[in-house]
Amino acid sequence: MKIIIRVTSERDGTEYFVNTDNIVYFSQKAGESGTRLYFTSGEISHLVVKEPPEHILQQIKQL
Repeated sequence: MKIIIRVTSERDGTEYFVNTDNIVYFSQKAGESGTRLYFTSGEISHLVVKEPPEHILQQIKQL
């Protein structure tokens, strides 16, 4: 099942719609408020977003 989530770039505030099939894993480093998303392939290997991991999981669970 294709699940698309909405996230906001920590760097410049750009909003992205991400296909969760392309996410290998996501993590939050100590002291950071956002989340790092790591991708299987594509133009970028990872993206740092403003949303905490709990918010990303909540978006997935709602579907």
